[in-house]
Formats: sequence, structure tokens, C-alpha cells
Amino acid sequence: RVTGRGAMLGLELKHEAPASRMMRELLRVAGGYWCSSYLLHHHDIRILPTLSAPSVLRLEPSAFFTTDAMDRVVSGLRDYCSIISTSDVRALLGHLVDPSRRGRRVSDELQETDRDSSPRTVDSISSRMPFCYEQQTPHPNARRVAFVFNSINPTRELISEEPGLAELSLGARLELLERLQVAMRLSPTPLFATHLFDQRIWLSGILIPATAEALTGLGQSEHRVLIRQRMQEALDLAVAQGCQCVVFGAQTSVVTDACRTLQSPAGVHLSTGNTLTAAVLIEQIAAACGRLGLKGERHIGIVGALGNIGSAVARWFCRPERWPGKVTLVGRPGSSKRLELFRAALRGKVDGPIDVSCGLEHVRNCDVVVVAVSGSGVSLNVSHLNADRPVLLADVSQPAAVPTSLRLARPNVTILRGGLVSLPQDPTVQLSPQLPRGTCFACGAEGILLGLEPQSDLRLTGEISLDSMARLGELANRYLRIV
Repeated sequence: RVTGRGAMLGLELKHEAPASRMMRELLRVAGGYWCSSYLLHHHDIRILPTLSAPSVLRLEPSAFFTTDAMDRVVSGLRDYCSIISTSDVRALLGHLVDPSRRGRRVSDELQETDRDSSPRTVDSISSRMPFCYEQQTPHPNARRVAFVFNSINPTRELISEEPGLAELSLGARLELLERLQVAMRLSPTPLFATHLFDQRIWLSGILIPATAEALTGLGQSEHRVLIRQRMQEALDLAVAQGCQCVVFGAQTSVVTDACRTLQSPAGVHLSTGNTLTAAVLIEQIAAACGRLGLKGERHIGIVGALGNIGSAVARWFCRPERWPGKVTLVGRPGSSKRLELFRAALRGKVDGPIDVSCGLEHVRNCDVVVVAVSGSGVSLNVSHLNADRPVLLADVSQPAAVPTSLRLARPNVTILRGGLVSLPQDPTVQLSPQLPRGTCFACGAEGILLGLEPQSDLRLTGEISLDSMARLGELANRYLRIV
């Protein structure tokens, strides 16, 4: 629709629903700005949307504009419309990355590894497709559960949504992701919807389009108000979908202070997903210790001991009947006072001594090392681990804080990726491109369990309750299998 008079016009963009979901979301959030950006970089046409109506472009040419200039505008708009109609996301966004980084760079791709640490080129990534997120309409009798999360493996998620972007180098995709995070302004996006457990559960995945590092940084800046606003919008979206349980996983639970900053309506059960994650991790550690023969008075180190999951794991193991050996609590630099307070609270609950430290070098003598951190503030490497005896390294961080390549340099180290469960009734479902079929992160599975058997009396926000851990662990043994 065109409004205005003479050469001063307003061009309202009304995009018909493109086939690509990513294209739909880009246009929904900032359609006018994408058009302006494309016209500027590809046709040297400088026009902007109006501030009050971002889908309306303002055409305000010079009094000396020519017929050729008008033809160029028409040609540029026709080109833009062609890209939208074919859902060519790469053509729309390609100019956002450095031209020198747009081609394939196998050397870059060889650095990108998945959870099993197998290197992949662009072609091998594409060959492992197709992966597409399910979009199923909820069954009338299904209990609706929402899982709110941020990007965990953003480059893989990006090409899963838009395979054409696999032709960009790894560096170009990372650059594109940074720009998309700014453009999307953390707007909550429905990513998938699928049935589980014979249609008893309808699981809706709501993505906050930002990496863990970006959310961490923004949450510690003047933008924290925007962060909390977007998290509340995600909760409101889940409620509008009819969800009775909403789980905030990965970094979203951190930036909402374990969901304590959210306003939840009556009848909606909020959860961080951390309670089941901690319960599953502890069971995984116990099983792995048995396999490796790590029994008796062993030394356990907990990196991230002041975090929600880390502190729960520490409180669990600081009981003589559960861990008769030594415990070392490791926090981030500058957290020594908080660590001392935490140690004082744990005194008398463990036979062996409790050490505290702000340095990773203090886990060098540990037989078991638990890593439960958020963001990317931990750089655990081979120099921090014992080289002379078996060591179990359990990493429950998302994204992973421990590179899988570490096991090549330390054959005595067994790396356990914690917090993963399998869905016995849904062996073929794939919820994410980085997850094996039939599996789910424990944080998301917490919502599934609450859908199967509502536990309205369980407090699943704020500090993790050990009693709630035990109850959810029992429930998990009924419906899930721990990987």
C-alpha cells in the first residue's frame, strides 16, 4: 500500500507468509529494516522505515531526482520482493558479513565439533541434514508444556533452520549470528512443537535468539531490564499457548534469577529445570564411579559450586553417607567470601575437610571433577587434571565448558556429559540438531514429567530443594532412562 503525496511517499510492506519460518520471524520483528538494509547494500538506495511504523518505508527523494533513480528504486524493490517470495535467507542477509568470509573455509569448519568431537566440513554438515523442527498442532487431550531456552550450539541451529547458510564459513556464520542477535532484540520465537508419550504431552519450544555469552553479558549491563522483559514475554507466549507448565532452561534460568523475577499466573507451574538436572547428574556420577572403581574416600571437586546446580550437588555430596572423602568447592575469581560462607553452612555435614578456592588448579588432585557453570567463563584444560590415575570429569554446563578433545590429551580422564535423559516411548523424536534421537536435556524433561504427573506442591524455582530432587528422581525412573 502506498500513501503520501507527490514524491514523498510511504510504502507499507505487507509480506505474505514465506515458506521459511526463519524468514517469517525476520520479517515479523524488523521487516522494514531488512528491506532498507538490503536496498542500501545491493542497490545503493538509502531509505528508512518510520519509527512509529517499522513496516512503512519513507520515500523522500531529492528535488533533483531523475527517471533513472526512480527506475533503480523500482528495480530494487522488485529484487527484494523476489528474495522474500523464494525465502532466500542467504540472499537477504549475506551482506551482513565480511565479503572475505562468505566462501567455504574447510580449515574453519574443521574446528567446529559436535558433542562426540567428530570434525566436520561444510559438506558433511549438510549431509547430516535434513533436520527440521516439528510443528504439530496440540491434541485436545494433551497436557501442554513449554520449554524456554537460548541458543546452545548456534551455528548448527542456524544451518538446521536454513541449510543454505551452511555455504558460509564458520567465521561468517558467527558474525551473522552476532548481528542477528542485535536485530532480533531477543524477541521470543516459537521454534518447535511436538507430541510425546502417545500425545499425552504437547511440548512447545520457545527460543530466545541469543547465545549464552550474549545473555550473560547483557544480564550484567544496563540492558538487564530488556532481558527480563523478554523473558516475561516468553512466559506470556507460553501461557497464551495454553501451557500449564513452563520451564526456563539453559541461560534463561540464570538471567531470571532462577525464575524469581517472573510473574506467573495462577495455575501455571514455573520451573528452572535445574532440579531434575542435578538429580540426573548425581545418579550419572554414582554410576560412572562404580564403572571406574572410584570408591572409598575419594576426592571430589565442584567447579561452579556457588551456582544453582553446583551448590545443590555440593549440598548432596557433603553428607558422610553419600561421600566419605574430601570435597573442594571452586568458584569464579572474586567469590572467596561467598565460598567461605557456603563452606560454613556445610560444616558438620561431611567427615572429610572442605576446601574452597577461586582457582582451577585446586582440582588437580581430585578423582571426580564436576563442572556446572553458565556462560563461557571457565577454561579447564589438561594442566588442571591429575595425569597419574583415573579421573571422572562430569560436565553439565550448557554450552559445554570442557572440550571433548581433552580426552585425547588425557587418556586417564573419562568425560561425562551430564544432564541427558532418553525418552523410551519416543525413540525417534529429535528435539534439537545436537541431540541424538530419543533424548532430551534433563531441564526440558523436567517439564515433561510435570506434564505427565503434575506436582503442584514442589518448589522448582530459586534454590534447588534436595527433597524435590529426590522426588523428581523417583518420577524420572518411572518414565525416563538416564543416558
